Amino acid sequence: MVPTPGTRFSDSDWGGCRKSRKSTSGGVIVLGGGALKSWSSTQATIATSSGEAELYALAKAAAEGLGIQALAADLGWQLRVRVWVDSSAAKSI
Repeated sequence: MVPTPGTRFSDSDWGGCRKSRKSTSGGVIVLGGGALKSWSSTQATIATSSGEAELYALAKAAAEGLGIQALAADLGWQLRVRVWVDSSAAKSI
């Protein structure tokens, strides 16, 4: 798979923090073959399933992508938002 300009990847771990049981979201935005932005953050809500944790990660990646898309539009560039996620549950929700 060759990432298209502005491609976003997301993933999460379910209940990764042993103390709070919160999941962690992470992702990267690829532009021109290189990583433009990456992130990793604890989710604000405790997910009750791995699919729910992946959905929160997917939403975070989409939001980050829309921010980059708006910045690109300000510079006169047109970027498509495309998010890759490995969870069929998150896609279904």
